[in-house]
Amino acid sequence: MSVVIKMSACDIANDLLADEYTHWTREAAFGIAEYLLELSDDLGEPIEYDRVAIRCDYSEYTFDSLQDAYSNCCDFEDCDDVIEEISEHTVVVWHNSTTIVIQDF
Repeated sequence: MSVVIKMSACDIANDLLADEYTHWTREAAFGIAEYLLELSDDLGEPIEYDRVAIRCDYSEYTFDSLQDAYSNCCDFEDCDDVIEEISEHTVVVWHNSTTIVIQDF
């Protein structure tokens, strides 16, 4: 037997923000929540919510820290669009003008 609980974007974001082992910004937490809800809709089925798995699989970076972390596999120097370059390698979950959330690879 399984129990399915429908969570709103606000419920998901608040739970992510309550995780003491990570430091999401409020914008990023809501971006992740919206991504998960859209993914569930696209798949046509519920997604099992697991904040520990989200913490392990996704990270929030500034654009500078992203380039530092992934410069060994991404060519940021010859790229005008960092988001386009990183999206060739992984899922870009959310971004604004200063930060980005990606699925780590």
